[in-house]
Amino acid sequence: MRFDIGNLLRWELVMAIVACLTLLPVNVDSQTTKIQLKGTISVDTQGNIRQVQLINSVDGSKWLLLNALSVLPTLATGNIVLVDGYPVPNAAAIQVETIQLLAKQDNIRFGDLLTSKSLPPPPPPRLSWGTSPPPPLVNQPPPPPPASTTFPSSAGLGSSYEFTSITFILNMCNKAANISPEALRPLWARQWSTKPNSPTLEAYMEQCSNGKVAFNPERNKIVGPVNVPCFGRRPNGMAFSSTGCEWDDLWGWAEVADDYAKMMGIDLSLYRHKILLIPPGALSNPACGWVGMGQQSCWKLSSCVTWINAVPSEFSLNTIMHELGHNLGLQHSSYNGNEYADPTCIMGGAGGLRCFNAPQTWALGWSSPIADIDATNSIAGVWQKFVLPAQASSPVSFVRLLPGASKAGTYFIAYRSNIGYDVELCDTCRDRVTLHQYDGGSVAQGTTKPVLIAQLAATNTWPAAPQAFPGFTIKVLSTSSASATIAVCRFDVPGQCYLPAADTGSVPGPVQGVDPPSTCNYNTVCEPALGEDAISCPDCKVSGCGDGVCDADENYANCIKDCPLPVVTPSSVVVSTPRCGDGICQAYAGEDCTNCSQDCASVWARTIYCCGKGAAGNGCNDAVCFTPPYKCFMGPTI
Repeated sequence: MRFDIGNLLRWELVMAIVACLTLLPVNVDSQTTKIQLKGTISVDTQGNIRQVQLINSVDGSKWLLLNALSVLPTLATGNIVLVDGYPVPNAAAIQVETIQLLAKQDNIRFGDLLTSKSLPPPPPPRLSWGTSPPPPLVNQPPPPPPASTTFPSSAGLGSSYEFTSITFILNMCNKAANISPEALRPLWARQWSTKPNSPTLEAYMEQCSNGKVAFNPERNKIVGPVNVPCFGRRPNGMAFSSTGCEWDDLWGWAEVADDYAKMMGIDLSLYRHKILLIPPGALSNPACGWVGMGQQSCWKLSSCVTWINAVPSEFSLNTIMHELGHNLGLQHSSYNGNEYADPTCIMGGAGGLRCFNAPQTWALGWSSPIADIDATNSIAGVWQKFVLPAQASSPVSFVRLLPGASKAGTYFIAYRSNIGYDVELCDTCRDRVTLHQYDGGSVAQGTTKPVLIAQLAATNTWPAAPQAFPGFTIKVLSTSSASATIAVCRFDVPGQCYLPAADTGSVPGPVQGVDPPSTCNYNTVCEPALGEDAISCPDCKVSGCGDGVCDADENYANCIKDCPLPVVTPSSVVVSTPRCGDGICQAYAGEDCTNCSQDCASVWARTIYCCGKGAAGNGCNDAVCFTPPYKCFMGPTI
């Protein structure tokens, strides 16, 4: 409010008229109808005269209360009252007959009702959020005042959560609200919507929670407008402003809204979440560059506050949902070092309707994994195949790799397509398999920021080249609007999960639980140290070796299984005809653990000891070579 000499003179003239009205009896026309007003009062002193002014809680109009202090001498600034009396003709004044004190808050002062001499000073500089606007979506504001109680335990997330809220439409000083409760209700609940299938907060919550959140329109109230004064003072004595964005400003607005609700007889204990809608342009301070602010992890408390600095519309539901995510305990979702950069998640910075990502829905208790993979239920180098339903379509929708399956934390693999409230996923986000790393717990245990690692289209593989970390490989076999089929392979050493040079969209190797167990990594190199052999692993086959036929390109040296060599002793007595699979490691014939692992054992003894006398063999000297079911025979030499 601005004051110059002209304004001050006009104010003195008004006060002189008020003084006359107060000192002289007021004759009320017998035809005047008695009225009743409810609102917050300001008691001001001009000279020896104490005047009482009321702000009508319904329309924000201001009334001078004549004879008020005679009826109730203890009135003080900040009191919320119910007044009965007769309006004075041609004046915004009422001759008071009765006053009922509804709420007493003597320590709140409303600066827009005071004279220039009694205006409270502007709030002193305190903790600042900086001189430049923060990112479009801002993290949580300060914690609530300490006097907050625990909400009934039935509100626990996971099995069911009833979302209850009261939304306050605010008038900020001289900036009027641009929406009414009637205009806002269709955006909140289906039963109030005039457009079939149009987005609503009710449907948004129900779908993204997989039906775990109950939204009763009767328990989600919208009221206002609530008049937030230009300046005021909180119950703790701290000043607040309607244009600032300091902590005391934010909580000051919330407390004014609480007073309004109490004045209107609203039981605030019925509503856990409080949403404050700020009219566009009301916050001119550069520190107020945010479009939403949400109190963090307050879902177990009796009060959980969200501030929205945007025009409510179908296109700002994502902002409201983002801040409610903070209320429920979620952190931002990042990508490539940017805290807001995950475009697949409402907790990132991207606009448009979309749900939370897989680790966050799990943290909220709204989804569960198709499978948890760790070292106890997977075989290194062997692929596992999964069908991932679109995340928005099923509460069981992701695969999780636990430590042991990965070497760098916990990973979530999910599939996102533009169905349901994922309808506005970006072009590079839809029909993609998403990989997030998330090492936090549930919202009850404490969450951390999920990190988007990769988005994979059909036939894509991650990582593209063998890496020591994170210790697994993902291949997307196919995608549709409803689901994606993937294969996952964990490895102990890089290259253990074979990937062909040509990407065919099929599982690169044997599938766990479908194909016979194998330790073959299908990298075209025979690696007996990894347990590969010519029977179970094509990497150890030469031409058609192992098919029982000694082909033209096969001989004793390269395929002893198909081309055994009769061995003759010096006395020309045939001792045996060595053949791989006969149960004897015929070392003298060239069999060893590389070319005939069925007969010739291998053992780790700091290094590999290979029974037999082939190219890689160490003879038959180690005891393991003779330990049943193995036998090893050096025999005669050729």
